[in-house]
Amino acid sequence: MKAYQIYSKDNQMATFPDMIKSLGTYDVVLFGEHHNNSIIHWLELKTEKGLFAEKGDKLILGAEMFERDNQEPLNSYLSGTIDAKELAKQARLWPNFTTDYKPLVDFAKDNKIPFIATNVPRRYASMVAKGSLDTLNNLPQEEKAYIAKLPIKVEMETPGYKEMITMM
Repeated sequence: MKAYQIYSKDNQMATFPDMIKSLGTYDVVLFGEHHNNSIIHWLELKTEKGLFAEKGDKLILGAEMFERDNQEPLNSYLSGTIDAKELAKQARLWPNFTTDYKPLVDFAKDNKIPFIATNVPRRYASMVAKGSLDTLNNLPQEEKAYIAKLPIKVEMETPGYKEMITMM
């Protein structure tokens, strides 16, 4: 029994090489995940390696598990300026970083693949959760560099958003 099954955009069973070939034709690929599913993290790493073989130095990675204000320590780790222990001190890493995300980051490090911290810093997400998106307008300009360009429009009536809320 396989741990996963890949389907094409036409809902047909596909092979991993078929998926990589298809993904290689796109400029942007988003990988949705359940954060604590080790099979998904393994598949992410396998996909990263496959896309690197396909795209080479055109590949750029990003992950929400790194908050935007952690880009500097992430860059220092990728360049070898600091080690994993120091990265853990300087960045707010998720509890499953070592087992699930470090292999992705290390592959990027070993192959000189840029890796972008994509998530909003938690303090700003918390401000929005406790207030509203409008609270972000009061941030100093230098802090706004860590968030999406304002105003941020959220369409709460889309089916995907409603489904996400029910899963939380």
